[in-house]
Amino acid sequence: MNLKVIGVALGILAGLARSQTKTPAPAEFEVASIKPCRSEAGRTGGDGNGPSTVTLRLPCQTLMRLIQGAYVFFAHGRMNIGLSVPITGGPGWVNSDLYQIDAKAGAPQSHGIMNGPMLQALLEDRFKLKIHREISEGPVYALTVAKGGPKLLPLKEGVVRM
Repeated sequence: MNLKVIGVALGILAGLARSQTKTPAPAEFEVASIKPCRSEAGRTGGDGNGPSTVTLRLPCQTLMRLIQGAYVFFAHGRMNIGLSVPITGGPGWVNSDLYQIDAKAGAPQSHGIMNGPMLQALLEDRFKLKIHREISEGPVYALTVAKGGPKLLPLKEGVVRM
C-alpha cells in the first residue's frame, strides 16, 4: 500500500476553523489491527463502535470512508453531523478496497477522540497517509425575495410540517 498524498479540499467551514495554537499530541492506540475485507457482506456505513471507551471496531470500510470519518465527521475529537467536505486525490483503490480496523486504547477515551484524532494517527502510520488541506472557491447560491414579495407562509403554532 503506497499512498502518496490525498488532498482534502476544504470549503470555508466555520465549524472546523481553529486557531494556530499548538495542541498536544493525541493519544494513540495501544494495539491496532487493520485487515483487508474480502467480502462486501460485512460492509457498513456506520462506525460499528459500541459503548466501549477502550476499543474501536470499524468493519469493512473503504479507506476513503475511514478518512472521511477521521478527518471530517470526527475532526478535532467531536462529532460534526451533516458536515460535507470534498476529499480528492489518491489511487483508485481508496474507494474500492475494504478494510476492517480493530483497535484498543491504553486508557479510556471518548468516542470522538478514538474515531477522530486517534484514527487519524493510525491511518497516517499504517497507510503512510499524508493530507493537504486547502480552501477552494466554488459557486454560491443566494436566496432572494422575488418581485411582489415573499410567497412563503408563516408557520402556524402547533402545526408540524415534514
